[in-house]
Order: sequence, then structure tokens, then C-alpha cells
Amino acid sequence: MKTIARFLLLTLLSVALAVPAFAGANIFIINNDGPGEGFNDPTPAAPVGGNPGTTLGLQRQYAFVFAANVWGNTLDSNVDIYVVAAFNPLAPNVLGSAGAWDV
Repeated sequence: MKTIARFLLLTLLSVALAVPAFAGANIFIINNDGPGEGFNDPTPAAPVGGNPGTTLGLQRQYAFVFAANVWGNTLDSNVDIYVVAAFNPLAPNVLGSAGAWDV
């Protein structure tokens, strides 16, 4: 288990630190959750680990925006990138999924 955690940490660090000289892409998160769920979950939460969100939904939003900023600083694109995102339960052992909406 420690080996997996170490691998994930090294992978995240390498992505965060691998910034090309001309990188700069605008990534916009489009909230696709309904009222009271996912990114809009009003459950109170204490700010933690640099995430200032005071609800579960806000903490999720801050995490997504942080990740989008990391990718935006890594990618070199003059085309705006829009990510339609929903924070929905997935199948067991599935952390997330993604796919192209439009090209």
C-alpha cells in the first residue's frame, strides 16, 4: 500500500512540476450538478489542507478549480477548454471518468 501511495505522490508531483516554458491554457469548469448535490452540496465542512470551502460542495469546487489551474499551467493551448463536470457516485473502485463532449 505504501508503494502505491508513493507512486501516486510522485506522479502528482511530476505533473505539477512539469511546466513547459510556453504553457498556458484557459480551462473552465462548468458545474453540471443539480441543486443540493455534488458541487452544490450544502453540507457544512471545516476548511482543511488549504481548501477554504465551508461546505462539501465548495470544497469539491475548489479542488476541481485547483486541478484545472495545474493543467492550464501545464498545457500549451490558445483554445479555451471547457470541462463539464458533475460530482456523481460511480461504480465501486472507480475514482472518476472523463470523455470528449465536443471537438
